[in-house]
Amino acid sequence: MSFTKGGSAQLSDDQVKEYILDLPAKRRLALMEELQQAGVKAKWEAIFAAFKPNQVTQRAIDREVKAVRAKRQARRRGEAASGRR
Repeated sequence: MSFTKGGSAQLSDDQVKEYILDLPAKRRLALMEELQQAGVKAKWEAIFAAFKPNQVTQRAIDREVKAVRAKRQARRRGEAASGRR
């Protein structure tokens, strides 16, 4: 096992697996639950990061809404004029 400047150990995946398998069953289960919770937390953090508030200004939202409404109204006017309704 070698150490880096930061003081953390460099372990291979096999070494980690061997260590975990050497743990008592209760500790392995506890470790598994901790890892699952960390995984769920990471997933939720990624989801919440995608919906950060104030990423888009209200002004930008208003402009986009106005543009979409104008397109829809123009399409409806075109359909009404051609009698497709």
